[in-house]
Amino acid sequence: TLLLASSNELSAQSTRVRVSIKRVLNAAGQPHAFWSQSKIDRWMRDSNKLFDQQLGIQLVLSEVQDLPDPGIANGGPSWATIDRSQLTPMEQQAKANPAYYTWRSNAINIYLVHEIIGAGGVCSFPNGGHNEIIVVKPSILNSSVGFAHELGHYFNLLHTGK
Repeated sequence: TLLLASSNELSAQSTRVRVSIKRVLNAAGQPHAFWSQSKIDRWMRDSNKLFDQQLGIQLVLSEVQDLPDPGIANGGPSWATIDRSQLTPMEQQAKANPAYYTWRSNAINIYLVHEIIGAGGVCSFPNGGHNEIIVVKPSILNSSVGFAHELGHYFNLLHTGK
């Protein structure tokens, strides 16, 4: 369930929604070079222009955290390079140990990875009963459209023609 920012942050025109970003570190302990704070800020700004105008939603960046690759640390599959089928197990692990995975129950949880095999980003529909997580790789954010696309899925928007 998506929780809103506190009532003193709400404007009369838009609903504010918290976003928690985690940069998944590689085996060397580094985030992908693309995930700079300035790019994340631009991406949030651009996405807010679209979502505020079209849906009345204002995204509030609550944090950017660096997360050592949980797969490497726990002997499982890497989170730095994932296959899209890993989305549900990633979410289950993060919810089971929110402190370790910096999972926030009051925010959209976005994990920035190095590579996703077979996709630029993945997000399932939270009203579908399972996924409340977005995972994106650098190439999707060459423009903010890719991030907005995945956020659209989070807000239950379908692809056109479906």
